[in-house]
Amino acid sequence: MGSALTLALEILIITSSFACALAFYNTSARYLYSLSREGILPRALGRTHPTRHSPYFASMVVTGIVAAYLIGFTLYDSSTEAFFLKLGTWTPLLGVLGILAVQAIASFAIVRYFMTSARDGFHPWRTFIAPIIGGFAQIGACYLLIANRGALSGADDVFFVKAIPWLILGTFVLGMAYAVYLKARRSTGIYDRIGAFEHDDPQVHEPRIAGGPAPAVGT
Repeated sequence: MGSALTLALEILIITSSFACALAFYNTSARYLYSLSREGILPRALGRTHPTRHSPYFASMVVTGIVAAYLIGFTLYDSSTEAFFLKLGTWTPLLGVLGILAVQAIASFAIVRYFMTSARDGFHPWRTFIAPIIGGFAQIGACYLLIANRGALSGADDVFFVKAIPWLILGTFVLGMAYAVYLKARRSTGIYDRIGAFEHDDPQVHEPRIAGGPAPAVGT
């Protein structure tokens, strides 16, 4: 359809890939920051910059993790074409499968929440039928991705590609096991703070220690 459209497509691919990478990077840093403030991860990850109030320490940790991941790909195959081809296909398969699985769980969690804890906000379509449809649709998408991961990655016999579903499942099981452990140790108060939104005084830059006083500004 002409070189102009080809160039436009190439620009859109590059810019959208950058946008996705930036979004995932910021999200990862924010998750580490939040988990630290809730007492699940080391307190250092909850530090914020004294001037910009950004989770700079968590961002640096994410940078280190990404660097190690990239080095692993480079050591596996140092050729430029192979590096970017594998990095650009294998990694999204891992990330997208994880996101789809989380979205499926969240869909069914919506149903349970509005049928138990928030019945006054229950709606037949918005909080029951639609989330159920969405949840099963996500499960179907997960199945298609797993069943066709060899074709999508161009590498049927590579261990990393074969292990993608098990990496996601293993992460989920470890998270569940840790949650059960924290729930059993309810006296620490950590389990009750998981997922809780806290809007602290912006002048306070250090995370609240486990079992410490409530934040200056409520939820």
